[in-house]
Amino acid sequence: MELEDIHDFGAVGLLQGKIMDMLYAADIAEKTADVCVEDIRGNCPTTMTTLAIFGSVEAVEIAIQEIRKSGKEDGR
Repeated sequence: MELEDIHDFGAVGLLQGKIMDMLYAADIAEKTADVCVEDIRGNCPTTMTTLAIFGSVEAVEIAIQEIRKSGKEDGR
């Protein structure tokens, strides 16, 4: 899914963690499901960030499941 397709999403998954872990999580999400991952601004920019995972309900659930398998959803 591309950024231009965000208006056609059915679900949004939010994930917060350390910047490096969120980069890894975004990579996993986009490689394992038809989702678009965007960084949400306005958080503590030095240590934490929030990702929004846009896609169908099924695609967002798959992406989050794969991120959980990696252990990166909680900064481990």
